[in-house]
Amino acid sequence: TIRFEPESWTKVYLHWMNIIEDWCISRQIWWGHRVPAWNCANCSHVTVSETDPTACEKCGKTDLKQEDDVLDTWFSSALWPFSTMGWPEETETLKTFYPTSYLVTGHDIIFFWVARMIMMGLEFKRDVPFRTVYIHGLVRDSQGKKMSKSSGNSVDPVEMIEKHGADALRFSFLAHLHSGKDFKFAEQRLEGYRNFMNKIWNAARFALSHLADFQAPADGVKALPNKINISVFDQWIITKLGEVEKTVEEALENEKFSEAATALYQFTWNQFCDWYIEFTKPIMAGTNKEERAATQLVMAQTLNRMMRLLHPFAPFISEEIYQKLPIRSKACIVDQYPNIRNDKEFLSLGSAQAAYEIDVVKDVVTAIRNIRGENRISPAEKLKIRIGVTQD
Repeated sequence: TIRFEPESWTKVYLHWMNIIEDWCISRQIWWGHRVPAWNCANCSHVTVSETDPTACEKCGKTDLKQEDDVLDTWFSSALWPFSTMGWPEETETLKTFYPTSYLVTGHDIIFFWVARMIMMGLEFKRDVPFRTVYIHGLVRDSQGKKMSKSSGNSVDPVEMIEKHGADALRFSFLAHLHSGKDFKFAEQRLEGYRNFMNKIWNAARFALSHLADFQAPADGVKALPNKINISVFDQWIITKLGEVEKTVEEALENEKFSEAATALYQFTWNQFCDWYIEFTKPIMAGTNKEERAATQLVMAQTLNRMMRLLHPFAPFISEEIYQKLPIRSKACIVDQYPNIRNDKEFLSLGSAQAAYEIDVVKDVVTAIRNIRGENRISPAEKLKIRIGVTQD
């Protein structure tokens, strides 16, 4: 059986199969696989052969001419799941990887490619070539029109990468390409994700500057600070880390890539960069050595996990930062992806109460900043603030 994700595309596939017609597999173009058929000039018999025939199989004459037509490109593409692995020989690679588990493709070629791969797989391998078909949307222009050279609205991804970076482009697609839904491309979004990458870089650079004298523990990623010494801010960020690990894992397991990307964006920018870095500045500049050492370890461990979480979404910047971390393995790309089960001991240092208290502080500070902005009060001007609280 084959599962489509989103499930709604199953109906599209079945609709195509229910109205199926004969497939003309020949094309009159220059490029492609030539039809393996030879016409006999003597008796007009057509010889079909895997190798170039030397004589007509009917009359024995040697005046043969191969057909000029080529096969439809989707014909050879339909053989791709097994022709790339040594078929028709039953190679070890073919035995190992056929059928595969996943196919990721666009909804515009469900019939042209997906259906035909299934047909060829059933015919020649007696099994479907994949178990799950993940359908993603198409990238359209800012007006929602299909991109094409003739329309002049296509975007060169290499040009976008040169301007904004590969990670910004990749993250933009992952954040906005919801399952099966098309994505309106706008360069302004890339600018926003380029700024996000800059934010990550600057926050990591600041954090690493405060880890210059940090002694990396022998047990690496499993090292834990003394719970007595960790601050309420450390407890808060650990709690938020656990929340994002859980959200990302659930989203990826359910092919909700945009949800995972959004959760990582919010944690990285709104929690770690905007607040945790600021919260820890007094501790890093303070005289309490035990508290500073504990915060250094929490910061190093959080950075490690944050880069690993970000790696599938922004592989270049996450690997670059990861290689500079005091706590790391050989490479981010081969390190274990974080989840709440493997991080159980570290995440146990978090505190729901601390998270609640810090969230209240954040809300108060944000409200004060908003009032300042609305009333055009300079950030440099000191104010007397009265905060009213209920018994709750």
